[in-house]
Amino acid sequence: MKKIVLLSLVFGMAGCATTANFFDIHPTPVSNSGYWTGQFDRLVGTLILESDGTGVICQDHLGTARVMSV
Repeated sequence: MKKIVLLSLVFGMAGCATTANFFDIHPTPVSNSGYWTGQFDRLVGTLILESDGTGVICQDHLGTARVMSV
C-alpha cells in the first residue's frame, strides 16, 4: 500500500513539473470560439474563447468571483 501511495505521489509531482515553463506555452487556434457557460453544483462559470485559442474564464462560487486568462 505504501508503494502505491509513493508511486502516485511521484507521478503526480512529475505532472506538475512538466508545465514549469508556463511562458513557453503558446495558444492553439480553435474552431469552437465564442461564449460558453455552465454550472456545476454551486459553481457557475463563463468562458470567452477567442479563435486564436486565448480567452478569459470567470467563475462564481458562493458569491466569490474569480477571473482568469486561458
